[in-house]
Amino acid sequence: KALSMILSEKYDVHMIAPPERKPQVKTDIRDTKRIVFEEELGYAREVYVPSSYIKGLRNLVANAMELGAKISAVKNQIHALIERNLLQSEFEGMTDMFGAEGLEKLSNLELPENESKALWMYLEELSLYAEQHKALDAEFAKIASSDEDCKLLMTIPGVGPFVAVAIKAKIGDISRFPDSSHLVSYA
Repeated sequence: KALSMILSEKYDVHMIAPPERKPQVKTDIRDTKRIVFEEELGYAREVYVPSSYIKGLRNLVANAMELGAKISAVKNQIHALIERNLLQSEFEGMTDMFGAEGLEKLSNLELPENESKALWMYLEELSLYAEQHKALDAEFAKIASSDEDCKLLMTIPGVGPFVAVAIKAKIGDISRFPDSSHLVSYA
């Protein structure tokens, strides 16, 4: 696929799916004959090659998902630190330990020196990730507002910029599906 992306900048590239059964002896000549034969009969199964735009969307969505996992991991480390020091009661009744009030309380906790340093590092890391998350949210909003498919998707209740871009990235070129049944099957 990487090679097809490079070649598609200059040429109209088509990729063919490999055969269902592997031949006993594999050679380029046999592969070429098989591809030509299947193409003539109309049996060649073409593989979708996403455009560089769709590939970019897929990378952006993957980055956002990875960032979400990192944020969860840091929050879990903070929760573990709080439990290790028996400070859960400090946050009772608080709806969001990582909201403005919770972060203020976290930064002012009395802890042993090594735990205090660890908490400071976690909070710094969380702050960095929050800034990156904000930047990604802005990027998703920008893309979604300029992409017609995303605009249409956002008319569905509960579908915001991130989900709209993620759906667009996953589906790619919707015209590759002959009808809605094929799209549903793919989904």
